[in-house]
Amino acid sequence: MRSRFSLKNIVSNIKSRIQERITNKTIIDGRVLPTNLVRKREKIVKKIQKEYTKELRRDMKRPFFSGGEKLTSVGERRLTRRYGARESGVVRNKLPKSIQTEEDLKQNIERLSGRLTPEYQKWKIDIYRKNFLVSAKQVFGNDVENFQQIVEYINYIDDDTLAVALKQYEELDIDFIYTLEEYEKKLNEVLNTLESVANKSLNPSDVQYNSKLEIM
Repeated sequence: MRSRFSLKNIVSNIKSRIQERITNKTIIDGRVLPTNLVRKREKIVKKIQKEYTKELRRDMKRPFFSGGEKLTSVGERRLTRRYGARESGVVRNKLPKSIQTEEDLKQNIERLSGRLTPEYQKWKIDIYRKNFLVSAKQVFGNDVENFQQIVEYINYIDDDTLAVALKQYEELDIDFIYTLEEYEKKLNEVLNTLESVANKSLNPSDVQYNSKLEIM
């Protein structure tokens, strides 16, 4: 098989780069786009991927708990659960087919740039809160007093602690409940876990937790 690093390919790539600099045009799968914008997007994508890798490395060091016992790491669970290695939200280097024009590319760059802002991170955690409460309401909504307690815990916990806790404890994975025993068990798990996480959020230096819970 001919190497893509052959002299002929290297010369061809150099010529293409020179031509792109002269014309400021890059051809990608038949699409003619401004070279400076293509390169700008590539740099932004690299920054996003770097942040994703940094967070994944942190998650590899965070234990994932179920019933107070460590089962695996948060990172390993991210890579094996639901999406596999193609985890949702990962930005790819390849230009999407939806980008056909210069205007499409500009809009894509603007959207990707927004993912590097503190506002985007805040928005993500707000979505986590909302999604958790939607699931909790579907299961526990008829139990007004206990559901209100869940709401209070979720709204009290700070953003960083909540973002980690929702990844770190299986008890906060709310699925459909089919029996009264399952309902009571899950309700107690959710309330106890949220209480411990809320205490951690209140006093990060406090090392005493309920049910062997730990935030890393």
